Amino acid sequence: LRKLVDFLKANPFYGAVGPKLIYPTKPYIIQCAGCEVSPTGRVNFRGRGEPADSPEFCVSRDVQCLISACIVFPAHVVRAVGELDMAYHPVQFEDIDYCYRIKEKGYKLRYLADVEMYHFENVTTGGTPRLNYTYLTVKNGKIFKDKWRHVFEP
Repeated sequence: LRKLVDFLKANPFYGAVGPKLIYPTKPYIIQCAGCEVSPTGRVNFRGRGEPADSPEFCVSRDVQCLISACIVFPAHVVRAVGELDMAYHPVQFEDIDYCYRIKEKGYKLRYLADVEMYHFENVTTGGTPRLNYTYLTVKNGKIFKDKWRHVFEP
């Protein structure tokens, strides 16, 4: 986490930074190396399923968005952007929307390849059986696409 914080301190034009997220079981493949959003609004987890040492994902780079499994942003960015949008409550797309709001304020987002963190995917939401995860993904995905279409469509 120190590397993520240090990057933000040294680079004031960045509003958020995130690590390479690795599945915590062998063969320790990539879960997410930052995200891209297609012209149709589909979110793609860069590197998903690739070996952690894949050369393409061992290079730090600017990204369109990061996921909330691990994202660090400075307090002044949170003050500028505000709280998470409750339209996405209780889960799904709130992090992607927040990244777009950060960029709307003029900041960049960075994926740091040399910082790796294990991520137990869906443990939080999976432990909440009353959430209709599929429904929330579709509903909140539509909210996101409608809100940000002007940014990612050609």
